[in-house]
Amino acid sequence: MEVKQEIINALARYIKEQEKSMKEGENNRVLGIYYNNWQSGISKKWVRSEVKFDGKTYNITDKELTEGEFVHLLGEALEKSKARGKVFSQTYGDGYWISKVTRFDRLEIFGKPCKEFNDLNKLLVKLGTSKIDETSVYSVGICGKRSSYDDDGDYRYLCYNPKKCKRIIDFIKENKGRNGVVRCSIESFIDKGDEMDYEIAQYQESEWYGSRGYNLVVNIKGGKGKKDYKKEFK
Repeated sequence: MEVKQEIINALARYIKEQEKSMKEGENNRVLGIYYNNWQSGISKKWVRSEVKFDGKTYNITDKELTEGEFVHLLGEALEKSKARGKVFSQTYGDGYWISKVTRFDRLEIFGKPCKEFNDLNKLLVKLGTSKIDETSVYSVGICGKRSSYDDDGDYRYLCYNPKKCKRIIDFIKENKGRNGVVRCSIESFIDKGDEMDYEIAQYQESEWYGSRGYNLVVNIKGGKGKKDYKKEFK
């Protein structure tokens, strides 16, 4: 069997096993999957591509597996597993002046969203606006040095926050009125935490802690003679 297909099959089993092992109340889990390309020390010639997960290492030696191909491979494995999840990646470059490069971020599996999140989406559809994707609104803790930072891996999604979903529903119902038009947008944010810790970390070898992510913003146009409302739910 081709090594890539072997990896896809093994990944699919691993993803499904991880989904089955999620405990009650565990909403999401980032899986430990790692990828690397090895080069020889002197010539920098490609030697092998390495994929690691579930305590096993798979080596591809016939042809380099690019990071974009690795992301596609993960997508195939996730689809094969039939688990609720998503492969997160980012693409850099415009493909014209700068070559496009895909970077793998994480593969995350999910439990079912809360009832209130489903109720919120039903209300939005009823009001003629788009549903909110389960993974589009979230916050995650960050740890930074100087002006750079890394995520701490604890992603908190709106779809698992019944109290916040209920607050959004109540805000819409209380302020929409008979002819109000509701529109939602998603805006990124970064909170650098304690301002003094952040400033000190700009010139010392110390860390600062904060959070980043995307918040839901609800706009309500009240119509002629009616008040407009806008609120960002943090």
